Parts: sequence; C-alpha cells; structure tokens
Amino acid sequence: MKTSNRKSNAVLCLLLLVLVPVKAPAVAATPSEIDAAIGAGLEWLVAQQNLDGSWDSWVEETEFQAWLSPTAFAVIKLGEYARELGYDSPFDPNYLYHEAIDKGLEYIFQRAEIVDINNQPAGNPDSDGDGNGVCFGDSLWLRTYDTGIVMMAIAATRSPDRIVAVPSSAVNGWTYKEVLDDVVDYMAFGQTDDPPGRGGWGYLENGSDDDPEEPCTTYSDNSNTGFAVLGLAYAESASYRFNCVIPPFVRSELNIWIDYIQADHGCNQGGSGYDEPNEWVNALKTGNLIFEMAFYGDGPGVPRMQDALDYLARIWNHPTGDPGLKGPPPQYQAMYCIMKGLEYRGIDGILTYPVAQNVICDVDVFEVNGLGTGHVDIEAFPGELEIVLGLFDSNGTLTMTVEGEAEDEPGFSGIVPDAGVVRFGITGEDDYTFRGWHGEMGTYQIAVWPSGAPSPSEPTVDEVESNNEFSERNVFASTGQLVINGELGEPECFEPEGEPVVIDWYDDLASVIVATQNPDGSWPADMWGASGDSVLTTAWALLTLEKITPPVAMIYGQCVLAGEPFEPTPLDEGVDPCNPGIPPYTWIVMGAEVLTVEIDANNVMTVTYPEGWIGSETLTLICVDSAQQTYIIPYPHPTYAVCAQPVVLDIPNQTYPFEPFDLDAYLDPECGLEPNEVEWSVSGVSGGWIVEIDANNVVTVTAPQGANEPATLTFTATSTVCICAEPSDSDDATFGVFAGQIEARMKFTPQRLNCSSEGNWVKAHFILPESFGVDDVDVNTPATIDSMGIESDYINVFTNEDGLVEIEIGFERAAFCGVTDYGPVEVTVIGKLMSGQDFYGTDTIRITE
Repeated sequence: MKTSNRKSNAVLCLLLLVLVPVKAPAVAATPSEIDAAIGAGLEWLVAQQNLDGSWDSWVEETEFQAWLSPTAFAVIKLGEYARELGYDSPFDPNYLYHEAIDKGLEYIFQRAEIVDINNQPAGNPDSDGDGNGVCFGDSLWLRTYDTGIVMMAIAATRSPDRIVAVPSSAVNGWTYKEVLDDVVDYMAFGQTDDPPGRGGWGYLENGSDDDPEEPCTTYSDNSNTGFAVLGLAYAESASYRFNCVIPPFVRSELNIWIDYIQADHGCNQGGSGYDEPNEWVNALKTGNLIFEMAFYGDGPGVPRMQDALDYLARIWNHPTGDPGLKGPPPQYQAMYCIMKGLEYRGIDGILTYPVAQNVICDVDVFEVNGLGTGHVDIEAFPGELEIVLGLFDSNGTLTMTVEGEAEDEPGFSGIVPDAGVVRFGITGEDDYTFRGWHGEMGTYQIAVWPSGAPSPSEPTVDEVESNNEFSERNVFASTGQLVINGELGEPECFEPEGEPVVIDWYDDLASVIVATQNPDGSWPADMWGASGDSVLTTAWALLTLEKITPPVAMIYGQCVLAGEPFEPTPLDEGVDPCNPGIPPYTWIVMGAEVLTVEIDANNVMTVTYPEGWIGSETLTLICVDSAQQTYIIPYPHPTYAVCAQPVVLDIPNQTYPFEPFDLDAYLDPECGLEPNEVEWSVSGVSGGWIVEIDANNVVTVTAPQGANEPATLTFTATSTVCICAEPSDSDDATFGVFAGQIEARMKFTPQRLNCSSEGNWVKAHFILPESFGVDDVDVNTPATIDSMGIESDYINVFTNEDGLVEIEIGFERAAFCGVTDYGPVEVTVIGKLMSGQDFYGTDTIRITE
C-alpha cells in the first residue's frame, strides 16, 4: 500500500473493512447425509431436463443463456452416479436415469462439428491421420470451454464401443471412441501457439479470444485451460475405458503455460491467475492449476506444486467466495475444480489456517467541503483502469455507484452538497461494496466542479494520493474546480493467523455443500449470478460430492540435475489400495526413447539416461494383474526429467577504468543451457559501488568516488527452466581501484592506422601533470590496453621543452590490427607509477584495411 502524501487539509488513510467470518458446519456431514443430498439433488436436476434432452442455465449477470455446458455437466454426473451405484454402464435399463443420460447425449451429439486440423508449431495433433477434429459449442467463443466439458461427458459413459445413433449429427454412426479420439485431436490442435498464452487454451482454437476472421495465437486463460485439461484427462483414463492417446507435445506445451500462469510474488504466490499470472488469482483457477500440474506429471516435492498447495492453505477459510471457495456465498465451481485437482493428485489432507490470508486492494475516498448549496458534478478520468466510482452520505454509507473505464468517463451529475460537503471514492472494477477486493492498480484523476461549468481539461494538483478514509478538502485547487491525481496502489496482504492444521478437504467441502442445499434439492446460484435456476451450481455441487477415487496407481516421475541418478521406483508400492486388481502384478513400460528403463523381478523400476543428455520423457505404465486385467496408469504419466546445471566460466578481473562486459559470454555453451534459459544476479555490492545488469545481461560496474579498495563481486547464473530446483553456478571477479588514479593527456600516433601499410609501432604519447618527474614513472611494468588484451613493447620517459614529463609508449601495430574491428575505436591506455598508482589516458584511433 502506498504511503500517502500528508498535508494539513488532506490526510489520506485506508478504508476499513468489516469482514464476516465463515461459520463452518459444527459437525461434518455424515455419509448418509451426503447420500441423501446427492439423491435429492439428482432428483431435482433430472426434473429440470428439457424435452429436447438439454439442460439450460441463465447467467443473469451477462444475460447469457447456456445449454451445452449445463447439459454436459448433468450428463457427467449421471454417468458418475451410475458408476457409484455399481452399474457397468449408465445405459443399463435398470439404472433409474438411463433415459435422461441418453437424451442428454443425443442433444450433445446434435451439436458436434467436424473441423479441419493440421500440423501446429509444437507438433502434429492428428492422431488418426484423418485431418479431422471434432468440437462442440453454444457459440464460437465458447468452443474450448464447451468441448472440454463434453469430453468428460462422453468419457463418463464408459462406453467406447457405443454407436452414435443421432441422424442429424455430424458424427452419426461413429463409435463414442472414434468421436472422443477426434475431440482429443481437436483439443491438441487448439492449444495456443505463442506467448504469453503458449501451452494453454483460449475461447477458440489456437489461442483466439475474438473474431475467428482475425485469428490470434497468443491468448489463453486458466478457466478455459482447466476444462480442456480435464477433458483430456478423462479421455485418456483407463478408469473410463477410452484410453485415448494424447499427443506428447500437449503436455510439454502445457508445462510452459503452467510456469507462466502461476503467480510468482506477493500475496498471491503459488496461486493461478486468469490470463496473466498475478491477475484475478483465486481458489477456482488454482484448483485447475493443481490438476494441470498433476496431468503434466508433477509429483511430490515439485516446488511449484507445493507453492500452489501453500496458496490454497492460506486462503482455504477466506470469508468470501472469491478468492476463497466456501463463501459466503459458497463458490460451487471453485469447490468442484479444487476437488478435481486434489483428487487427481491423490491428496487426501490439506493444510489450512483458522484465519485465512486476506488481500485488500487499494480504495481511495475523498471529502470536499466549502461547496455551498450549488449543484456539483464529479467525473473520473480512469486512464488504463477499470473502476467503480462511489458516492457516500454523511455517515459514510455508500449510496450510489457507477462503473466504467477511460472511454466511459464515469461520474455523477447535479449532486447536492450535504451542508457544503460531498463524499466520493474510487475502487477497482466489480468492487461495488468498496471492500478492497479487486485487481486494479494504476493512476487516475477525479474532478469536482460546479454543475454547468466547463469540465476541467488539465489537472491542477500534482501530488499522487492513496487513501482509505475520508480526507477533508476545504478549498478548490483553482477557481471553480478541484482535480485530484490519484493512484490505486499495491494491495496489502495480511498473513494467515493461528496454528495450521491438516484437514480432510472432502469432509470439509461436503459439509459446506450439504449445509447449503435448498429444500427442493438444488443448490443456490453462486456469486457470479450463474444460473437463476441453479442447474450449473447443482451439477458442480453434486460432482464435488462424488469423489470417485480414479487412480489405479500413483507412479510419479522424477527430476534430477545433470549427472545425478534417478531413484529406483518400487512400482507395486504405488498401487492404490482401492484398486480392484488382483496381485501379483506384471508391469509394462512404453514411451522411452532416450531413457533406458528396467523392471526387476520385484517390480522395482530403474530409469537411466545417456551421459550428457538433457531433457525429459513421459512414460506410459501398464499394469496387468493376475486375472489378466490391464490398467493403463495415467495419474499422472510419470515424467523423468534431467535439468542442466549452469556452468559459469572465469570472469576476468578488471582495473579502473572498467569496461562493460556481457555475462552471456561466460555461460559455458557446453552446459546445455541457452542464455535465455538463465537469469543473472550479482552479490557483494556494497560501499557505494554500483553494478547494473541490463536486459541483454551486459554489466556496467561503477566505483564510488574516492574508492581506494578493490571490490570482489559474485555473478550467478540460475536456470529458469528446471521444474524441480533452481540450479546455479557463480564466479567472482575483482575490480581494482587505486587511490589517486591519474588521468593524463594522451594522443595516438598515427591517428589513422592503415593495417595494409608497413610500419612497426602505434605510439601513445602522454603528458603528465607538472607535479610528476621522470623517476615517478615505472618503465619496467608494461602499459596495458585492457579492452584489447595487449601490453606495450617499450616505454620511454623524458622531459619536454615545457618542463613536463612526457611518456612514449609503443605497441606493435599488428596487435591493433588483429584484435578489433575496423573504424574509429576509443582506446584507454593504462600505465604504472612507482607509487603503485595508475595513470591513464583515452584517445580515438581510426583503423582501416
């Protein structure tokens, strides 16, 4: 939070918030209560099905009617419920809801669309070579979102050989497996190609979020990406029997997105942003992030996974539905996404704090008095911000709001001052109650002036203001108007309180869900106003209560630094205790091309890699039990990675004057890292020394005035592309400065050096200040030109006709011609005095062929 400027008539502080703590149910929901809630919820949900087989949901906030996503979510739940009850297929005539799921799928398949797909920059998405992908969507800009959910719905049927019997469908006559294979191909095709969204998914394929006639390849968000990855995971799952093959590049590209979208600093460290890493970070998208990490292959101990879990721990009991999850009001979609992430990752317990971390963003409010009884106008000029402008009464109660951005110029007209006073404030978008829950940071202007007068065009107050309680203003900045330059600054973070405890997250979420069910069996609309009829929220609540344990086994990959070995993996120890398989097991491994994988008689897997290899491979493990049941292990596919260790070469010492140097030139190219894969830092800087590393990793060292001691600096290269650690290497360099260095006049002869002509010497002619004598010059220590790395061949010293010491220093001309480019070159020559001091001079010499 910015420190405010303080004046006698403008005291600026933070708006105080009153937070109502969430009251968790006193007693956890019992299994029978959960079963009853599921039964009542399903009965209500099925009753909402339309005659055409669809479910629809009215999103009040955006006045948008959705059909495909609520229908697909309902189908997912109906398929999962059949599984929970022990039915081999949800189409079993004895299953109560078999007709509802069949009608729902008929509606879904009617909306299938076949699209052309082709090679993408990251790889070929066309697994079956037919050039086709299949997608679904209520509209173009919902294709990724809807298609990901439909993938789950098809997989939840556990019926890969079932035939689509919908004559009006583009995929009529296909098996469900053939459809899902091409949907997987479409999703692989649609992955975003370019930064910043590379590896994620946007609303449309290939990173688009706008008009498909104007394609974009850079946009992704972690809402669309979350549902895309959920769909892919369902499609490849052995538990759902489809065993679709995901192109390998999908995971490696997703890894890039994960690294980008995870918040990396401040209060939101470890959580997931929406389309930028530190924007709109909350529990919902962090649940998606955890699922994506597990899908990629992050196992225990991976720092970014732990960071995400730490973020959830800090905000688990947050007293809102965003960034929290339990509310009030409860955010059922957030609970669903978190459930899927933790379930897929195999986590039963999660750390929580009694009092959650709270993040309060800046809110500025002002009070202007001395306005008399005439009407006034208030107008905001928000610049790049999206803001809410509020009007308050004399008790500080918010009475009116208006929102907008630069082109809107939000404001209030004809306001009647209360006893000559008006009170108004500014906050970020959607923060309609001025609680400090928004994501806006930046500068703005607010103007107050008499109604009917011209609007002010130029600000007349210079200070930047940031405040959170009413600050009195009793004069206008100029005749007839007041313009305030303000700024919504950095948010303030309050760390969680109390001793952390590990809880069973399922029990905690189930208790909230059961306690908030409506009497009719539905669940209330969530904080976004989604579904006045509660179809979506009811589906999310029911799916969260499901908690089907999907893994057959949890076999995690490993990540090591180059030269380190992988630890052996006892495969049988990874088998889930709930696995229906019958031991003993036979294990098969696929996907190793560079890696060597051996499984011994005790089913201990050893993975090795060739000497000098850097990279990663994702393995597919197949478990065959004694009854010859085969299980592909996708939770997750273990990825074995070898990270390069940076190696920093010897960085040379320098003596004053110091030459800039490129750190990238000292990264050993044999270490396996490119310059753009490391981050350079410096330590040991103190005592007024200045060390600057620019965007190209060029270092400039500046000594403090009067320095007489050398400085030893440590330059460190840290890898930015290793997911399991931050390997680094360093080297020291000493920068020498002697007390009283002498700068002297110097001139080269010749001034123009023709490298094709004959001659022996390039001479540097110095004239020392009059206080020096001939005997003060050290003629036995060669003079140097550090920038060329050459030394002098001779030094002559004499007194000239003016009585000043003149020094002639000779360098072989071949040395100049051999080490530098042609053209004018500024050269500094450094010599020694008998006192140990340096003398130096600089001149320009033009070098030609």
